[in-house]
Amino acid sequence: MLLLLMNVSEALREARLVVLTTLMQYAHPSLVIHIKMLIQLIVKHSYVPEGFGLGLVIPLVKDKSGNLNDSDNYRGITIGP
Repeated sequence: MLLLLMNVSEALREARLVVLTTLMQYAHPSLVIHIKMLIQLIVKHSYVPEGFGLGLVIPLVKDKSGNLNDSDNYRGITIGP
């Protein structure tokens, strides 16, 4: 069971990397520069803004024809401030 969870976790990490890579590929060049500067400042000062740890989790239905009362039929997305 633990091996299965590790594989799922690895798949999620890979999917997030693909999304992030695609975002950076099609983003306006100024966005990429600003994100780079932000990351450099976070590393330089060893400080992550408190707001980065906040977010609103919104449940999304995976299968609309499935059981809507089953919590396994939902996944969450987090929207940050």
